[in-house]
Amino acid sequence: MRKIIVFAFLFIFMAFCVDDIVKKDYPPDMDKRLMEWLNAAPLAEYKDRDFGFVAYYPDVFVKNNDTTDRYFGCSRFDFWQLSIECYVVYDRQGRGFKAYMDSIATDMKADSCRRHGNSFIVSSPLYEDGMLVDGFRYYAKYVKGNNVWFVYALHYPAAYRKSLGRLFDLVDRWQVWR
Repeated sequence: MRKIIVFAFLFIFMAFCVDDIVKKDYPPDMDKRLMEWLNAAPLAEYKDRDFGFVAYYPDVFVKNNDTTDRYFGCSRFDFWQLSIECYVVYDRQGRGFKAYMDSIATDMKADSCRRHGNSFIVSSPLYEDGMLVDGFRYYAKYVKGNNVWFVYALHYPAAYRKSLGRLFDLVDRWQVWR
């Protein structure tokens, strides 16, 4: 009788081990799938008809025609829980570069803000209408023009940051005009 009980426990233990090994790669985790989709997608080009700036994005993103009128030249592209926005902000107060950068960093409650020539990149938790969007982040590049700032922004789930290297690279390397 003891042999049967020991054999049954060993059999159950082995079944759990095999089940655990099989489940590790099926289905692939979302991080891996997301990275594969974004890295494999060819880039599409968006050219703003009013301001003439150009932005590139993976063509798995879909243009959202329901963009708000909060910004001039605003276009939004969505894929899954990711959003890319391009827009123009007038600096009506005529602040200098550092004052504007500090203002954006404060408003966005940024945990990182770094300057690159005539632009700066800000990384922060995502806020919409002053409310924190739990679990989401904001990453954007602001480029100074004549009394305007051109913005290329990414909204993304914080849990998938490691999978979005290509998108961060697009933001970092963004040039307003080709």
